[in-house]
Amino acid sequence: VSQKAPASGVNILDATERAVGPKVGTADTSAASGLPDSVRVGIELEQQGNRRSASAFLISLIRRHPACGPAYAALYGCADSATLPEIVDFFKNAPAHSPAIRSLILADLYQAQGEPDLAFGQNDSVIADYPDSPAGVRAEYSNMLIDLNDKGDQQGAQALLSNIESQSDLMSPMELRDAEEAFALHGGTPPAGTSKSTSY
Repeated sequence: VSQKAPASGVNILDATERAVGPKVGTADTSAASGLPDSVRVGIELEQQGNRRSASAFLISLIRRHPACGPAYAALYGCADSATLPEIVDFFKNAPAHSPAIRSLILADLYQAQGEPDLAFGQNDSVIADYPDSPAGVRAEYSNMLIDLNDKGDQQGAQALLSNIESQSDLMSPMELRDAEEAFALHGGTPPAGTSKSTSY
């Protein structure tokens, strides 16, 4: 199975940064300056092209300090075809400082690994365990994309979009607009009268 670095997970980290700390872009050295020194070391290794060393360092750091939220985001940024299996394995057994966030990241990593069924199941567990929460809505959004892009299930995607729109207070207007646009790109029409994405 072809492996690629995660592409859709950035919105997960953006949307949940209050729970795990600020998102750290791989080329964002100014953001790194406000992080703990230990996390900066991992980011610098990744920026130098040493993703294996960076991921090993950050995994070790998280094991010692599971509440260090920025380290999770930095580790996610290290994922590529070489490091992805190790990072997926780590997130399967990661310290449960923020289980909902861990599950969302793991689902996105499964998707990047070309395993949409595993990603869908992981998201389903978040939806079941954290109903009526931002994490649950993010999981529904991810599953809507899987329905559209991998399963070709327009009805399943429309049902998820309806749920997302009914909980629009749990996500930003931009995120809601992104969900509706993704659905429309696949020939769907969002349910009439429910969209609030135009109010900013």
